[in-house]
Amino acid sequence: NTLQVSGFTASSDTSFQIAVNFPTPVITPGTYTTGFTNIFSFVSITNGIIYHADASTGTDVVTIEITGYDDVTKVVTGSFSGTAQDASGNSVPITKGAFKTVVN
Repeated sequence: NTLQVSGFTASSDTSFQIAVNFPTPVITPGTYTTGFTNIFSFVSITNGIIYHADASTGTDVVTIEITGYDDVTKVVTGSFSGTAQDASGNSVPITKGAFKTVVN
């Protein structure tokens, strides 16, 4: 029941990841927040966490909006924004994030 979106920047030195757990095995458009099982992270391959929001970040929450899913083409689209934490635990704004990917 988990959608995991992962990717690398063009230089391959950082990776991006979102994980959304759905209540059923169907990818369901809607609004999901980071916390117990939903996560947002942006990580340096060599230095670790740059930004993250998950069960450990308390009131720093990223909202993930699944805006569409086509079960024929397997394309899922969405956006994300909110507040995450940097590696030192400071709150940082996350704005205008978007993704479009094919589900394997």
